[in-house]
Amino acid sequence: MINFNPELIIKISKICNLLEGFEIFEEYDDFIIIRNIFSPENLSFRELLSRMATLSKFIFRDFLRSLSKEVEVRNLVERDEEINRLYLLGVRFLHLCLANPEFSLKLGFESNMLIIGRLLLLKNVEDLVDIIKELLSLYSKPVRVDDKIKRILGEVYSIYSEMMDHFVEFENEEEIVDVSKRVLRKINELSEKLPVIIREYSRDALNYHYILSVKEIVEKLKTMATIMNNYLFYHQSRIFP
Repeated sequence: MINFNPELIIKISKICNLLEGFEIFEEYDDFIIIRNIFSPENLSFRELLSRMATLSKFIFRDFLRSLSKEVEVRNLVERDEEINRLYLLGVRFLHLCLANPEFSLKLGFESNMLIIGRLLLLKNVEDLVDIIKELLSLYSKPVRVDDKIKRILGEVYSIYSEMMDHFVEFENEEEIVDVSKRVLRKINELSEKLPVIIREYSRDALNYHYILSVKEIVEKLKTMATIMNNYLFYHQSRIFP
């Protein structure tokens, strides 16, 4: 971290954009933090994913709070901007791994499948946040949402938190299979209920909008859980070829 004259920040930003591998991680009035993503010790995908997971859970939590009290939309915008920045950085980082096998191996990505899975995971996290962001932007003040939908949203938040926390922290395939089976069971149980619940609110525009968004979020969770299963399959295929 180095202090800069504010007038130089824009120039330095433009220079970084021209230097392959260098990315601005944080920017303030008087300094910026730059990291070289070609250097594994300077950037950890797990740290990047962990930060995205934390921010997305904050946004989800604020969304749940907005159903009963007004929330600060400015906080949502700031967190969403950081998620977008991390997403773009993660995509570029993983594309570098695909293009550079030696660099990929240094990071422990022994297969392109592991890289592509992470790309899909980042995309689904960003998509989930966009769904929530749209609802928060449309209804920045407390609105009349049915208690049943609130309970379902709380359940979805719990599933998402459990899944992301374990995925970020997992160390072996046993942990993945336990979490993925439990998460998929919860998601499937919820998915089976949704068609009936959606019909219940077909004449209530507001709640109908919310329950359709719940359905969309659940589909994202199902994709993420499938990615976790794919990781398990990859690890098992190495042990039992």
